[in-house]
Amino acid sequence: MSAQRRTAPLDWENVRFFLELARTSNLSEAARRLRVNHSTVARRIARLERDLGTPLFDRGPRGYDVTVQAAKLIEHAERMEGEIDTLHRRLSGERIELEGTVRITTIDSIANYLLMPALPRFRAQYPMIDIELVSSNLELNLGRREADMALRLGRPRDSGLTARKLADIPYFLYGARSLVHALKAKNLSDLGAHPFLGYDNSLLPVAQETWLDQTIKHRRIVFRSNTLQPAIAAARAGLGLVMLAAFVADRDPELARVSIPEFMPPRELWLLVHSDLRRAPRIRATLDFVVDLIGRERARLAGRAR
Repeated sequence: MSAQRRTAPLDWENVRFFLELARTSNLSEAARRLRVNHSTVARRIARLERDLGTPLFDRGPRGYDVTVQAAKLIEHAERMEGEIDTLHRRLSGERIELEGTVRITTIDSIANYLLMPALPRFRAQYPMIDIELVSSNLELNLGRREADMALRLGRPRDSGLTARKLADIPYFLYGARSLVHALKAKNLSDLGAHPFLGYDNSLLPVAQETWLDQTIKHRRIVFRSNTLQPAIAAARAGLGLVMLAAFVADRDPELARVSIPEFMPPRELWLLVHSDLRRAPRIRATLDFVVDLIGRERARLAGRAR
């Protein structure tokens, strides 16, 4: 009978170090959070890789990216973390504060106009939970722990994630008040000769830009940017018309909505989290807060609170 390779028992401390490096992708940052030096983190990771017999990270220019095998391990390690936290609470008979880091990814408009104003209230409620907010139109991979949760526009296509639709977000055309008040347009086709503002190719495809391209043929785009804020600034300056979410533009005193009967279908706002990760206490608390926030802001998100 052939000898079988004996699997070494896992040391929870090594797993704990692995989780922190997976969350930060940075050796120095993981060491800071664990309150050790970076060589200790590297040594713990090496031990865990030796015990498991497989590499857990790809060392690249962006930092430490989890391997496919490590992504599978994270799900189990998160459950271990939750069980150990529960055990500590039961043994001590004391309430342990929710703590840790939650990494959220979303687009500029949701980050700047929805989440940021609410974060002081979140911090007051959960002072030991730290938020990392990644504002990007690129969809980070939740399965590989590039983020813990995501707020995205559009129906998700990812597998292995828990998804919940939170709201419909309408988009309309806006411009500087003086520009909009001077318009004589009664419908979209009348706007073809007017200057428009758009986004550069790094953000394509953007749903609202695609809809405009299909609806207004040969429109002239006189200004492009790769983020939301320059587009809003250009609209305020009177450079042209731009498609914006109602909850972003309706509260801007320098902008006015173009009153025409045609408008694009609203975009769906979805909340995504990995199916196993959602059970972690810090993640559960953040998810509940975001859902409550969307409920509070529902009228504004729907463009009804002008």
